[in-house]
Amino acid sequence: MKMDDEGSLMIEMSLITPVLIGVVFVVINLFVIVMNYSVAAGEAYTVLYNREEYILLGGADDTQTAESVIRTNVEEKTTFAGQVEARSYMTDTGAIEHGAMASAVLGICVNEVSYTERYPGIGQFVDENKKSKKVETMREIRNTGNNLRRWQSYGKLLSE
Repeated sequence: MKMDDEGSLMIEMSLITPVLIGVVFVVINLFVIVMNYSVAAGEAYTVLYNREEYILLGGADDTQTAESVIRTNVEEKTTFAGQVEARSYMTDTGAIEHGAMASAVLGICVNEVSYTERYPGIGQFVDENKKSKKVETMREIRNTGNNLRRWQSYGKLLSE
């Protein structure tokens, strides 16, 4: 008895294969999205925690130097992304709210990276195939001298 598999081949080619190709396409797009986000966040954190180098090299323009480094590196390393904007600034929330001597946090350094991400192939199904993304990183600047004075005074109280 001979087996006829022409029907199963037709089902496989017309139903299963397009679904598998669609799943692979979506997985590749998701991988690109995650990769771009990790590149932007990584560059923002790298500049944030190496900010002292930009202060020493850049002088008064350390903010512009940090912003240009972030912008250039994100533009070079991302895939299907464009219109990269970087912003680096410092907020002084701790010094204003509690006074410099009372608060352990003197300020917060912030790096923001925003970029437009294009999704290849999705533009055929959706009218707008790009989305704006924003990554924000923060680092507290702490008043360690104030902590030392507190520990010295606690030591005096405990020794008495």
